Amino acid sequence: AVEKDYIVKSYARNLSVKAGTDNREQREVFSESDLKLLFGVPEYSGTSGKRFKYVYQYWIIILALYTGARLNELCQLHVNDVQEIDGIWCISINRNTKDKKLKNASSERVVPLHSKVISLGFIDYVQKLKNLGHERVFMELRLSRDGYCGAVSKWFSSFKKRSGIESKTKVFHSFRHTVANHLKQKSVIREKIGAILGHKDESITTGLYGKSYNVTTLKEVIELLDFNLSNVNKFSL
Repeated sequence: AVEKDYIVKSYARNLSVKAGTDNREQREVFSESDLKLLFGVPEYSGTSGKRFKYVYQYWIIILALYTGARLNELCQLHVNDVQEIDGIWCISINRNTKDKKLKNASSERVVPLHSKVISLGFIDYVQKLKNLGHERVFMELRLSRDGYCGAVSKWFSSFKKRSGIESKTKVFHSFRHTVANHLKQKSVIREKIGAILGHKDESITTGLYGKSYNVTTLKEVIELLDFNLSNVNKFSL
């Protein structure tokens, strides 16, 4: 503004911007012991005959752990967003209906489903919903200003504490960090991790000239997620 003669004096002179906290410090990853706590509750193991009150409470963190998707991306899924593409079951994260919202354009993507998610009965569950004529995957969630995730966010906060995780920097978003870190430690290139998580590819070579990864390639990446959930019982209505 000074250079353009809009003002005589720069009021920003000698001001400094406080350095922010590194995003990696704001959200921790879930450790192997954390995951044992989360998935070791009676509702997952089936001990004592306990079951979750709502369907989303069983599926939402399993999907987050094996897709790296954002909370509301999962909460707003429609039955038709679960699709078989080239023989591979995937979830389509999109905004093709008025009730959906995404963080940005690059968030729109297709993520293959891990074999563990399928073996636990997710496709069977969605197929039952489709046969009954239901539109959304998690019907019990209601739309609010921030999407469908309000009730789930509150539930997970209390659930993780009940599971024995007290850290304030381990939140639902930590599942995204956990997926990213897990794939990074397995030497997966960042463009493939970004394609899974819905991050924009800033590279001219792969972002501008290259096409999107096909589901076969991304399926190979997803299957590298080898979290041990052997104690989790298959879902049943």
